[in-house]
Amino acid sequence: MVTAEKNVLTHATGAAKPAKSESRSPSLNLRLNRALNLLLYINFCILAGTGLLLWLRLPPRRGGPTRPEAFGLGRHEWGDIHSWLSVVFIGLIAAHLVLHWKWLRTVAAKQHPLLLWGGLIAGLAIVLAFLLAPVN
Repeated sequence: MVTAEKNVLTHATGAAKPAKSESRSPSLNLRLNRALNLLLYINFCILAGTGLLLWLRLPPRRGGPTRPEAFGLGRHEWGDIHSWLSVVFIGLIAAHLVLHWKWLRTVAAKQHPLLLWGGLIAGLAIVLAFLLAPVN
């Protein structure tokens, strides 16, 4: 914030802006955030692709002599891949929340605390409902 105010002040007075440091590397948090966002995007794309493949191209069948395959894998193998990618996605989302926890507490919680905490609690309740649902 101080840097932005300093740049505005020097720009308004006509003073030259200080040269950017070419040797300065992005902070560790910024690099982690970029890598995490890339992994989330790639994982989401593969999840969407495998989900659409299972839904539209490899629909469940009631038996038959042939087993449809895509890239050499059948419906059950693709289902396993899709499930494990979902587990990875959950882990990446958890890491994303941890990385941005300070922002969530300082900005989002102060502006809309009920929405933030309500959303987090509702999301946790949904996950627990599926995890603890009775299975026959």
